[in-house]
Amino acid sequence: AEPSEKCKYGVLNVMNDHRGVVKCKQYGESYLVVKDARLRCTFSPEDSANLKAERLAVLDFYAHVLNEYSDSELKETLKVAISKDAALLGDSASVGNMKYKETQIHGDVCFKTHVERLVAHTKHRETSGMEARLRALAAKHGWSFSWMDEEQERMKKEEMHKLGAEAWEERLARLQESGAGEACDVPEGFCKQGCSRRVAPGSTRRGRPFATCCRGCVMGFGHDLRCGQIDESKVGPGLCKNGCGKANAK
Repeated sequence: AEPSEKCKYGVLNVMNDHRGVVKCKQYGESYLVVKDARLRCTFSPEDSANLKAERLAVLDFYAHVLNEYSDSELKETLKVAISKDAALLGDSASVGNMKYKETQIHGDVCFKTHVERLVAHTKHRETSGMEARLRALAAKHGWSFSWMDEEQERMKKEEMHKLGAEAWEERLARLQESGAGEACDVPEGFCKQGCSRRVAPGSTRRGRPFATCCRGCVMGFGHDLRCGQIDESKVGPGLCKNGCGKANAK
C-alpha cells in the first residue's frame, strides 16, 4: 500500500488528562494533539496488534468498545463527564496496562493541517537548547506549544470558559446544580445541549441554522477541536460548514 493509505496510530484521551495517556509512555511522554481527523478514525479498546476487526469502532458506533472499559475506566470517564466542576481534568492512570484506547487514523496526517498542539514533558525543560528547538518546530508547522504543567492550566481555563451573557452564566450555574436542562431552557444563540457554548455558525443542508455548537457535543463525545473556532464570515450558503471558506463539493 502507498504510505498515505496506511493508517497512522494514536490514542484517545478519554479522561481529558493534561499528561495525555500515561499508560502509553512507552511511545514517549510528550504528545501531539491531532485535529479534524475524528470522522476518518477507527477505535479499539486496546492495542490492536492482535485484535479482530469486529472489535473496532467508529465515531457513530462505539458502544461495543465502551462495553469493554473496566470499572475504573468507566468511573474516571464518568467523573469527568458529569462533574459539576467545569475545570476537572481526569487521570488516565486508571487505564489498564496495554488497554489504552487506540486510534487508527485513515488517510493523510499533515503536520501543518492536522496537528493543533505540541505538549512537551517538563523533564525536557532543563535540557540545554531544547525549548528553543521545540518552539522552532512548532513555529515551523504552525502548532501551538506548551509544557505539560502549562497545558494543565490551559485546559482548566478552556473548560471553565463560559460564553454568553451574565444571565446565561447564572442559568448555567443552576443547571450544574440540578442537572441537564431541557432545550427550551437554553437562550437563543446557545447550543441546545446546554453546554453553554454558542451555536456553530452556518446552516444545515436544509437551510436551517445550526442549533448546536458541534457534532461531538450532540453525539456525547466531547467538543470537536474546531468548536468555537469557526469564522462566521467563511460559512454560509454554498460554503463548507467547517469554515475553510471553500465552496461545497458538487
